[in-house]
Amino acid sequence: MNRLEYPTSAATGHLLPSFPATALPPALRRYVEGESAASQTPLDLAATWALGVCSAAIRGKVHIEARAGFSQPANLFVAAITSGTDREASLFTRIRRPLEMLEVGRIKAARRVQAEEESRLRQAHLRLKQLEREFSRPQAFKLAQEIADNPLPPVPRTILDDGTTVKLDQVLANQQGRIARFSGEVAARELLSGTTARTHLARHELYRKGFRGESMIVDLRGGARVPLQQTAITCTCAIPWRAIEAIHKRRHQGRGVADCFLFAMPESNLGHRQLASAPLAEEITDQYAQLLEKLEAIEGQATLRLTDEARQRFETWEAEVEMMLAPDGPLAALPAWGDNLSGNTLRIAALLHCLENSPEAQVTRGTIEAAISIARYYLSHSIAALEVMQSPETQTQGTPQSQASSTETSPQDTPPQPVPPATISDAPPALPQASPSSPQRLTPRTPLPGQQLDFPAASSGADPPRPGRPPRKFRGHPIGSGRKKR
Repeated sequence: MNRLEYPTSAATGHLLPSFPATALPPALRRYVEGESAASQTPLDLAATWALGVCSAAIRGKVHIEARAGFSQPANLFVAAITSGTDREASLFTRIRRPLEMLEVGRIKAARRVQAEEESRLRQAHLRLKQLEREFSRPQAFKLAQEIADNPLPPVPRTILDDGTTVKLDQVLANQQGRIARFSGEVAARELLSGTTARTHLARHELYRKGFRGESMIVDLRGGARVPLQQTAITCTCAIPWRAIEAIHKRRHQGRGVADCFLFAMPESNLGHRQLASAPLAEEITDQYAQLLEKLEAIEGQATLRLTDEARQRFETWEAEVEMMLAPDGPLAALPAWGDNLSGNTLRIAALLHCLENSPEAQVTRGTIEAAISIARYYLSHSIAALEVMQSPETQTQGTPQSQASSTETSPQDTPPQPVPPATISDAPPALPQASPSSPQRLTPRTPLPGQQLDFPAASSGADPPRPGRPPRKFRGHPIGSGRKKR
C-alpha cells in the first residue's frame, strides 16, 4: 500500500508525550480538560488551539524581553494534526467562538463612529469642491491635507479565515499589521508546502515578518504604500492527516514557514470514545470567555521583563537548546525550527503570564518552568511531524540503509558471472513477443544524428523494413484524394 500510516510513538522512534495540562493556568486548564472530555478528542488538540486563540486575543500588544537586545512578541504559530473527524472540527469552532463574538462586539461598537466619520468625509469633499470652484487655493490646499491626514477608519478585524478572498497585504494595511489566521486544510497547501512561485514566496515572507514582529512597507494596488510598525500575525491551524499525506507526496524543496510552527500530533482515540459524554458546564465556558476579554482589553504596548531567577532558568534552557543543534543533536536536521525554539518558549511564557497577572508584573521562575515544559512537548511532536512531512526522496536519500542497498546492488561492483556451456547456442536469440495487454513499441525508421539502428534479421521470404519517410507532398493527402494544386 502507498498510503502513509499515521505515526505513533513506536513507528516514529520518538517518545510523543501527552500535553502537560498542569502547566496551564487553572481556568484555562479546566476549560481544556472539559472540552476534551465533552468532545471525546485528545487533550492535545484543545490545549494547542486554546493557546493559539489566547495569543490571537493579545493581538501583538505584548512583548517579552529576556535581556537587553533579545525580545519576542506574544504571537504564536501553532498547528494540530487531526484525524479529520467532525468532532475535531466542531471543537476547533467552539474554542475560537468567544473570540469571534468579541470581534462582532467591536464591529457593532465601531458602526456609529464609522457612520459619523463617513458623514464628515463627505462634507469635507463637498466643501473642497466648492473651494476649488471659487479658486481659493490656500484654503483648498489646507482642507485637502486634512482629508488626507484623517482617512476613513477601517472596520475592525481580528480573524482571517480560509473563506476570505481579501489578500493578506490588504488586511495588514487596514489593521495596522495585526491579524489572526485560523485555517484548516488550506494551511497545509499554502503555508507548509514548498513552492517556487514568486507570489507564494512573497506571501511566505509576509508571514515570516509578521511572526518575528518586524516593520514593513506594504505596496497596495494603485501605488499606495502603507508603513507598518511591529506587525503581529497569529496562526492557529487544524490540519487533517490527509493533508499531511499530500505534503508528503509533493516534491518541492522546503516546507514553507513550517519552521515557525509548533506542531501537536497526538495519537487518535478513534475506537475508544464514549458515545454519551457529559457536556461542558456553562460556568467553565464563561470563565474562558472572560480570559479572552482580559487579554483583548490590554491597552497600548506592554513589555514584560523577567526576574533574576527566571532569567537564569531561561538561559539554562537556551544552552540546552543550543546543544540540541549540534551535528549529533536531535535538532541537527531542523536548524531553522530549533533556532526558533527559545523564542517560542518566551512567547508561551508571556502568554501564561498575561492569563494570570497584569502586564506590569515581572515574569517569575515558575512561569518560565511551565513554558519550558510545554516547549518540551512541542519539541518531540514537531520533530516527528516535520520528519513525516519530508518528501520520500529526502527520507531515503543519504541514509546508511539506502547507501548500503545501493552498494550491494550496484552492477559495477558485481563481478561478471560466466555463462554455462550448456546454454551457449549458435541459434539467433528469439525476439521478445509483445503481450496483448501492453502496446508494442515500434522502432523508429529514421535514426537520430549519431544513432545506429539494429534491425532484426529478416526471415526468408519477408521484405526488409523500408527506411525513411514518405515525401512531404504525400503526407496527409493521399494520392488520388482529388485535391487540386493551386
